[in-house]
Amino acid sequence: MNHKWPPVKVDSLLKDLFWDYVSHKKQGVENCYNALELGHFDEIRIFGHNVAGTAGSYSMKPLGDMAEKLEYAAEKRNITDIRGHLRGMYQYMEDIRVSFDS
Repeated sequence: MNHKWPPVKVDSLLKDLFWDYVSHKKQGVENCYNALELGHFDEIRIFGHNVAGTAGSYSMKPLGDMAEKLEYAAEKRNITDIRGHLRGMYQYMEDIRVSFDS
């Protein structure tokens, strides 16, 4: 496990929602790879926009920042940057360390 990112602190009331969110967004990243193969840049842009707007609610600012960059890369149709941001987002969610406050 990579400890590049600081642990995320989340209210314990959001524990189940947090892991559902992470699971859903990991699936979204996988869907974006498929969309990229099909040239569906708008689908990737919308995903990036949505994650950029919601990740902060779960104290995942780095994920939101990467998603914002993904959105921009999709607007520009920059395939190399899209792949890099998707990789980074997925890795962040794989490596995330969480502490739940009571």
